[in-house]
Amino acid sequence: MVKLTGERVYLAALERAHCRTLVEDFEYDFENPAEPLDICCSLEDAENWYDDIRRDIVLGKHIRFGVFLLSGTVIGDAALQNIDQKNRKCDIGLGFSKIEYRNRGYGAEAVMLALEYALTEATARRP
Repeated sequence: MVKLTGERVYLAALERAHCRTLVEDFEYDFENPAEPLDICCSLEDAENWYDDIRRDIVLGKHIRFGVFLLSGTVIGDAALQNIDQKNRKCDIGLGFSKIEYRNRGYGAEAVMLALEYALTEATARRP
């Protein structure tokens, strides 16, 4: 299992329970909207989200990590999406469940860890 550790957060695989926690904890920020209001919001949606994550890993489309505080609390997710190994590129996505976790630098650290992983993996798989 991959665990990427930074100074204040680490990235690791999301388990089903983590998906439920992120959905249950999600707070929509009406003052600073960044996502559509109709995002995943039920426990059934959390179950489907977890199943989608597992499927996408098998298909090689996306790699999604949980973002955890060093204490082990899951606070969000980071994803390498639309992976194109031929052209060595991908998109990156990031989200945090509670408003209190946003705008604190956790996202910048998570993105750096995810990109470091992507570059390391891309280099390792390069022909």
